[in-house]
Amino acid sequence: MTEFEQNLFSSMIKLVPELLKVHSYGVYELAQEFSSRLEEPLYEVMTPLTITLETLTNNGEVVYDRMNNQIMLAH
Repeated sequence: MTEFEQNLFSSMIKLVPELLKVHSYGVYELAQEFSSRLEEPLYEVMTPLTITLETLTNNGEVVYDRMNNQIMLAH
């Protein structure tokens, strides 16, 4: 991961759980949200977002509902 991606990852790892407290997101919807919030092109946020979601899923903090394409906080 580049330094730029590492910086995005550091922001996302904190923001994803905060956003998911409000409501669940689809993967693309979450990517768009970060693109807008961080004022970065969508293609720049995809790799760090993928790593963030993988990390949070492995830590048991979020779950991904494949049938509904929704990421949500784990209960």
